[in-house]
Amino acid sequence: MHDVRAARAAAGKAEVPLPVITLDPWRDTPSQLPSLAAHWRLEPQDRVLSGTVAEVESLLDQLGVTRQRNETTGDIVHVGTVMALDDRGHVVSRLDGGWGRVPQLLAGMPSPPAGVSAGSK
Repeated sequence: MHDVRAARAAAGKAEVPLPVITLDPWRDTPSQLPSLAAHWRLEPQDRVLSGTVAEVESLLDQLGVTRQRNETTGDIVHVGTVMALDDRGHVVSRLDGGWGRVPQLLAGMPSPPAGVSAGSK
């Protein structure tokens, strides 16, 4: 998350919201999300999203996010994935790993219209 936040700042796109989908709905329950957002130092327009295990697993499968849960530790092994979404929530660009390209991904994104906050979409 640090790298993505830094890339957003470097691209001059501080207003672009970061919706973060948990890969660990077993532990990242709704009551845990505010502490995760604080730990990752997310901005007010950013969101950490979770749901039931079935909902999150289904969404991650639809998005093609590969991950594996270690049944002993509960840890999720995954490649960092960043997706750029349009204002309708459609994926328009995707990076798997390669954090150095995140500024380029963000630089190509339009800024939200004036007066539109992340929470109003």
